[in-house]
Amino acid sequence: MKKKRRVSQPVEDLRKRAENCVRQASNDFQNFSDGDSLELIQELRTHQIELEIQNEELCRTQAELERSRQKYFDLFDFAPVGYFTFDGQGLISEVNLTGCKLLAAKRRDLLSTRFNHFVAPDYQDLFYFHCRNALKSETKQTCALKLIKRDGSPFYAQLESVAVGSGDDRLKQLRTALTDITERKQAEEVLQREQEELGKIVKNRTAELETINEELHKKVVECRLTEAALRESEHKYSTLVEDALIGVYIIKDGKIEFANDKLASIYGYAKNELIGMESVKLVHPQDRAQVKEMREKRLKGEKVPTEYEIRGVKKNGDPIWVMRSFSLINFQESPAISGIVSDMTERKKAEEALRESGKEMRILSNQLLSAEEKERKRIAGEMHDGIGQALS
Repeated sequence: MKKKRRVSQPVEDLRKRAENCVRQASNDFQNFSDGDSLELIQELRTHQIELEIQNEELCRTQAELERSRQKYFDLFDFAPVGYFTFDGQGLISEVNLTGCKLLAAKRRDLLSTRFNHFVAPDYQDLFYFHCRNALKSETKQTCALKLIKRDGSPFYAQLESVAVGSGDDRLKQLRTALTDITERKQAEEVLQREQEELGKIVKNRTAELETINEELHKKVVECRLTEAALRESEHKYSTLVEDALIGVYIIKDGKIEFANDKLASIYGYAKNELIGMESVKLVHPQDRAQVKEMREKRLKGEKVPTEYEIRGVKKNGDPIWVMRSFSLINFQESPAISGIVSDMTERKKAEEALRESGKEMRILSNQLLSAEEKERKRIAGEMHDGIGQALS
């Protein structure tokens, strides 16, 4: 038994239309011969099969198109952003479920509704110019708006619109993607506030730094003036020390760290020969023990004479007498001794000469007194003899 072919509804409709046409043309078929009729029937069956095959292909294609349409419809409806289609008057003609959720409204309530009903009053002009620019331009237009949901709660959204169609703007449509940017807007506002606060802090800090800078500038000027004064004072002191009529020295750890020209002259050395020399070498060998003892006591803080006379030794070995005075100082972050030296040799010689002269004067004085006594005795004797003779 031949299997009955499954016939779709469109084919059945075509078959009925064909049967009607056959009945209307039955009179014409009566004139056909049997051979012609069989040939015609064969052609009709062949054509019928071709039509059925084409119908099956069309049905399969239609089913695929329906699946594809449903797929893209789902993608459109459940996209993470809201999709809207506006006509030239701003009426909503299409909206996906996400767009409905963003506006907290049902799809049937949004269709044929003006979108600007959901735009906050302060943003109406911005939305108007956004739509106008998008309709007149072939490029995508973007703006950020504050929208009001159906329940009255506000949120911020970004609109990206592009025009479709051609000709009159009233016949064009706008395809718009709407994204909730409330969190981003809030973050921007927080960032703006923080930037403003930071700006205030920077401004205040800048003012403080300017004040500090002015104070530092004043201190720098004062330091420069002080430094100039110190240099001048140092120059004067250096000149005074170098040109002094007495020897000046600094001793640290028993060695000479500084000596002026006069000290070198007193001891018969070149100044550079004294630097680094053991200071006791300038002291007479018989007095060195005394000087070392006094120095140790001085560094320990014990009380010792700050001025004394002592014998020294020149480079050529000649002994000299000097008057030394000193004070404790801090030199290069260590304790040291600063002192002055006066050559007392000539004075000592003068004192010695004076002592010798005094001895001679005392001898002469004694001789004169003795002569005077003898003369007095002689005169007294003569007077006694004269008076005795006169009385006798």
